[in-house]
Amino acid sequence: MIDREAVVRRHNVELVRADAAAAITVGNGDFAFTADITGMQTFPAFHDQAAAHPEKRLAVNTATMSTWGWHSMPNPEGFVLADAMTGYQTARGPVEYPDRFDMMAMFTGEITEEHRAGTWLHCNPQRLDLGRIGLVLRPDPDAAAESDPGALTNPRQRLDLWSGELVSVFEYAGHEVRVSTVADPRDSRVAFRIESELLADGRAAVILRFPYASDDFFRTSDWSAPDRHATALHLLGDQSCRLDRTLDDTAYRHGVCRTGGLLARTTGSSGR
Repeated sequence: MIDREAVVRRHNVELVRADAAAAITVGNGDFAFTADITGMQTFPAFHDQAAAHPEKRLAVNTATMSTWGWHSMPNPEGFVLADAMTGYQTARGPVEYPDRFDMMAMFTGEITEEHRAGTWLHCNPQRLDLGRIGLVLRPDPDAAAESDPGALTNPRQRLDLWSGELVSVFEYAGHEVRVSTVADPRDSRVAFRIESELLADGRAAVILRFPYASDDFFRTSDWSAPDRHATALHLLGDQSCRLDRTLDDTAYRHGVCRTGGLLARTTGSSGR
């Protein structure tokens, strides 16, 4: 008789420091939420793959993605598959291949006219990064938010592979923060339990951040294009709201439920 629970839990994942190359995902096969050392997506810049690549270091992006979330960049020139085809004469007659594409040129951005259609078709549609749910941590309520996970002390993180619960504990500004993260086994939904005295005076808060899509090979999000996407907030009661997201021809919705606290729109145009 095999004790399956014991066998599975023997391989639980544990982290004891922030590492840009180490991030843990909870999900269900159709939906995935990748967390940093806080159990949320608190330090997206630390895990930015586009920034890590030129420095020749490894980073794992803390994205939120699903099997249903796709986006296509605008196609004002109306590229179609035929624009990327090349005809070849063979012993059995003419044959066409969609080979008007240069991957190295796509990486450098030096795309020739011949390869423009193939490049657009190669990159579209792309998987949609649904957004970030993270903590905002401040040493005092009026200070700037921390951007470096090095400000955390004594971090411990453990993924229970049997239950699917990710428990993250760390200390900040002299107080302990404990975050439990779980994903719904069927739906595109993630939940958090956050326990800390820092929540009471505003030194800790939850923030939702939404990027524009990216067709870059090394990243899933573009935080530099706030004018290319929009988020409409609809309050549904004292403890819930709906966020309607629009990116070009793509639209999707976020539902947010909470047990307490205030909900407010942040200022700034970066979306981060």
